Amino acid sequence: MLKTSTMHKLLYLFLFLLAACGGKEEKSSQATSADSTAFEAKTIVAIGRIESAGRIVNLAAPESGVVTEVFVQTGETLAKNGPIAQLDAELEQAQLQQAQADVKAQEARMQSAEQQMQEAAAALQLAEKQATASQRLAKAGAESTLEAESQQTNLKQAQNRRKAAEAALAEAKAALERARAARNLAETALQRRQLRAPKAGTLLYLDVRVGEAVQKLQTYAEFAPEGALQVRAEVDELFSNQLQSGLTVRVQETGTGKLLSTGKVLRISPYLRKKSLFSGLTGEQEDRRVREVEISLDKPSNQLLNSRVECIIELP
Repeated sequence: MLKTSTMHKLLYLFLFLLAACGGKEEKSSQATSADSTAFEAKTIVAIGRIESAGRIVNLAAPESGVVTEVFVQTGETLAKNGPIAQLDAELEQAQLQQAQADVKAQEARMQSAEQQMQEAAAALQLAEKQATASQRLAKAGAESTLEAESQQTNLKQAQNRRKAAEAALAEAKAALERARAARNLAETALQRRQLRAPKAGTLLYLDVRVGEAVQKLQTYAEFAPEGALQVRAEVDELFSNQLQSGLTVRVQETGTGKLLSTGKVLRISPYLRKKSLFSGLTGEQEDRRVREVEISLDKPSNQLLNSRVECIIELP
């Protein structure tokens, strides 16, 4: 009787454990199914910022110096090579003046060498005629052999003067080329004393004042090249393979969800990279990589450059 009761208890315990394990497997299956469904989303959320097609660039000073004049203010539109600020340039101006004077001196030397060349060529032509006539007369007995030899000596001297004039002219040409090259270098050095816009666009931020020193390659301004506004966004590597050009995108304010514009995916980076747009955000994983995308804006007007936006990319 006791053995039968014990066997019944063991049977009940076995059935209970079997039911419990079955429930766990069912829950695990449901969780796995839920996880798979999560990766089959119809949209991808990416964080980006609004910028010009040429991207916002940091302008660096080509040379070191002290700012003597500032020509523009933040927010102004500039043409290509438009002046932004001037660095002290007394030395460069003096060097340019000296180079310009050297060019004028070499040009005068060149003119003199050309004149001497013309004279030597004319003298040689005359000497050739006289030597030929004297030789003919000497053969006919109408002129002495001594006179014919004298004319030949004059011809050789004229030929030597012509060669010397040619050499002087070549040297004058080379000297003029060197002087002009030095002048061009001086002009370039003077131009590099002025901070200029690399292309047409808008000056977003300017960090120089009159009297301040600027170091070579120091960033002194932020500049947005002229061009259509677009969004540069970063998509987490988990969804990077689902991206394709032409996908519809909703661009909205971060946090509020207010629709700013619609657009399309224009370009997709061919590789994964570390976060660059918004690195250092709370809760992000340092080893997480992203794929960069460029998105057009159907309503680019009234969009604030460099503002952070949320991009909802609709998958097919």
